[in-house]
Amino acid sequence: MPAEPMLLCADVGGTNTRLHLFRVPETYTAVVPPECMVHHAKYSNSHYDSFTEVAQDFLKKAAQSTSVGLGMPPPYLGCFAVAGVVVDNKCNLVNLGWRMDGNQIAEELGMKEVYLMNDFEAQGYGILTLDNKTECDVLQDAPVVPGAPIALLGAGTGLGEAFMTTGENGDYEVWPSEGGHKEFAPRQEGSTNLQTEMMQYLQIRFSAKSRISVERIVSGRGIANIYQFMAWKFPEKLKKEVHATFVKKGQDPAVIVEAARSGQSELSLKTMDLFVGAYGAEAGVMALKFMPFGGLYVTGGVSAKT
Repeated sequence: MPAEPMLLCADVGGTNTRLHLFRVPETYTAVVPPECMVHHAKYSNSHYDSFTEVAQDFLKKAAQSTSVGLGMPPPYLGCFAVAGVVVDNKCNLVNLGWRMDGNQIAEELGMKEVYLMNDFEAQGYGILTLDNKTECDVLQDAPVVPGAPIALLGAGTGLGEAFMTTGENGDYEVWPSEGGHKEFAPRQEGSTNLQTEMMQYLQIRFSAKSRISVERIVSGRGIANIYQFMAWKFPEKLKKEVHATFVKKGQDPAVIVEAARSGQSELSLKTMDLFVGAYGAEAGVMALKFMPFGGLYVTGGVSAKT
């Protein structure tokens, strides 16, 4: 082991990768002290063909930012949270098209070991470090039952879900799931069948797949899908400037979110109303499934931005 071993952590999502390189703290801690941080950065995955390319770029810049320079040894261990199912330390990132193999990555980067874990498994363990009173926005207050199940979901590029139960020693263990890929169940509001119409629209659009998952609606890409349906359904409400920007930026959902927030587009507001309703419905389904009297957490990049 090196005299000052360093650890490399990464959050590999469908859109971005965030990396942190830090020295091992002298004492056990759930949060890395600022003085142990060596380098951190965020990368757009679309500019790279593999995670290894991202990591190599990051480590090169990390070396340049330190007094050691290019003589900096590689990180000793790595733990990467990835947006996909992990089996035998390998993962196919469905929303990105990358295949990650922890053992191969360790060899390519000169590291002793790399451990891959599902991103919502990592989210779950991260939640255990939170102070609910100061670091969470309480949506519905209720007494927490110690040791009861905890559930979490979060919309990002896709939709992540996980649940947590206590083990034999009383500590929580996180169990990731792929619940975001289950079928979407449209709801009817009064005499309006808008969600049913949207599902039929999406079934035609994604004709290669006979089913529509919740993730097609409750995610960043889902916002784009809902907006495109709304533009088809209500062409008279289309705001040309907003739509042109949306198309120019590669169907970026952030354009729709901002147009709704500013009141610039009625169509964007209708899009976000449907999105939030579907998001809330999925949270309710998780509450029924897991009875999470230890807490139900809503996380994810889209949640924070909308």
